[in-house]
Amino acid sequence: MTKILFLANCQGFSYNNFLRTGSESYVRDWHFLKTIQAHLIKDSDAPFLLEQMEQADVIVAQPLLSVGIEEMRPTAIRGWTERKGKQLIVVPALQYDALMFGMVPSLWPDVPSFPFAANEHMLFAAAYICGLSAKEAAELYQDAALLTGNELRGRVEAGISAFKEREKEAGADIIASDYYAQHWRTSSLHFAKGHPLPEVMRHFTGALAEKLGISDFDPARTGALKGAFGHCMPIPRWVKAALELEFEIDHDTICSDEKYMPLEDFIQTMFDWYDVQGRAEVERRAAQNRTYAIVRNAITPFLGGKASALLRAFRLGAPNGVT
Repeated sequence: MTKILFLANCQGFSYNNFLRTGSESYVRDWHFLKTIQAHLIKDSDAPFLLEQMEQADVIVAQPLLSVGIEEMRPTAIRGWTERKGKQLIVVPALQYDALMFGMVPSLWPDVPSFPFAANEHMLFAAAYICGLSAKEAAELYQDAALLTGNELRGRVEAGISAFKEREKEAGADIIASDYYAQHWRTSSLHFAKGHPLPEVMRHFTGALAEKLGISDFDPARTGALKGAFGHCMPIPRWVKAALELEFEIDHDTICSDEKYMPLEDFIQTMFDWYDVQGRAEVERRAAQNRTYAIVRNAITPFLGGKASALLRAFRLGAPNGVT
């Protein structure tokens, strides 16, 4: 059996799962060694990494340009595989959050029981600090434009440019930038920044199967795979309007820990959690985040106890910068 090793983020597991589900020959003829996740590896793990690479016939690697261990850098992996005569396939690291402005890495990595995995939306923090209700915060989330339309389009362009830069630097065998350029208006593409929709994983797994010489990969067989949907924010109405997005969106439902619930209910959960931490501590942490300052400035016109009334008036005209 051909031994295959993935050097990737959590998407390495997804590539393997989609291959196993969609191809009988992959199950029969390939031996999956493991996925070595870049964000978990330490300098002291270098001997283990090289041992696993020695065992592999084929190494599938993402362009992990910011990884801390030298042996996992794209140039190091390419040089090693060339010296050892191993097959290397460089697949894209699928990172995209152009439609998710306001979402940042959680400000509470040192505090257990945070309600939304490793991410936090700065609008919720700002609304809490300003004393708004969960209902008012949900209305702000949907209708208060945090960026202009041009700024949002700039985020899309920057996301696609980032793919191109990684592809060029790492010598990618599979190109992601063209796919994202073609589909960003017709699909949300991701649940969260590093968690693509199943349709995206099907496409890129199919491309990988072709590079591996696997001819029987059938995307239709992977239809039951849900992908990493466990934590997913809804796209706000103001974003859909600003970018003229063409796909259907459930604006009012959020997924947290693989459970769907109304957005307002989740915001109340966040507010209850913030209550335990204390308003002063929430503000202290949020104030250190650049995105929080942008969000706070954007919602300032809706403060002063009149958020709902202002938002009702706001909906009668076009949001600032969305036209």
